[in-house]
Amino acid sequence: VQDPAGANVPAATVVVRNTDTNVSQTSSTNQDGVFLFPSLPAGPYEVTVEAAGFKSLRRGEIVLTVNQQALLRLTLEVGQVT
Repeated sequence: VQDPAGANVPAATVVVRNTDTNVSQTSSTNQDGVFLFPSLPAGPYEVTVEAAGFKSLRRGEIVLTVNQQALLRLTLEVGQVT
């Protein structure tokens, strides 16, 4: 997770939700802006990211397959959290 200038956003809250089952998991980004959700079941997901001083970001239609590792590059816009 980065800001518009490409700087890492630490301590952002990341929620991944399986859109078929509505089951969610929550994590935070580390000092490098990286988050990890190991062992997610295959299926469709939506990712939401929030951080102080930034607008919240929602990315949907992420479909994971068996044994897939997904890399998401997410950029937060400066502004109020909504």
